[in-house]
Amino acid sequence: MDGLGVFFIVGVVSMIVFYFTSRTLLNKNYKKITYLTPVIVVTLASFIFFALTYLFSEDGWEIMGNYFLAIVIVVGALIGTFLPFIHSKYR
Repeated sequence: MDGLGVFFIVGVVSMIVFYFTSRTLLNKNYKKITYLTPVIVVTLASFIFFALTYLFSEDGWEIMGNYFLAIVIVVGALIGTFLPFIHSKYR
């Protein structure tokens, strides 16, 4: 894999996983906070990952790559979470 292809694949996989998770929760008619729980957990885990990477990694390029990977995962999770909601609202 060359360049940014890894980040694209990780983002698409994240979006697909969170799409199906959110669609399942939306179809079971849970409360709104339950619907948003997976993306909140992933966002908090990414912030913890940010802090640990900054504290324990010595190479600046490695830190930047890990930050970019975590941001791609969070953005994919956000998009995947809200796609079923938008799809069901405009159906």
